[in-house]
Amino acid sequence: MQNAILEHHKDQLIFWNDFPELAALCWNRHTPQMTEETALRLYETNWAFVNRNTMPPHEKEFVTRIAKKFGSYLQGPHRAS
Repeated sequence: MQNAILEHHKDQLIFWNDFPELAALCWNRHTPQMTEETALRLYETNWAFVNRNTMPPHEKEFVTRIAKKFGSYLQGPHRAS
């Protein structure tokens, strides 16, 4: 059972450097990975500092997807665009 939990957790890990705006928020992080939920919390906490005008399409899609997955106020194209 513990392996199943680890596998589920492992599926949610992302490399934050793949997302330029998230990477800017991770200036003080020493590990290259985080869970999707941790990434969402960083976006939510720092949304005022996220430049949505220069955010690449794949990052906008990522924000929308994880916002829907975890029920965030950031869900919907009006927030990530």
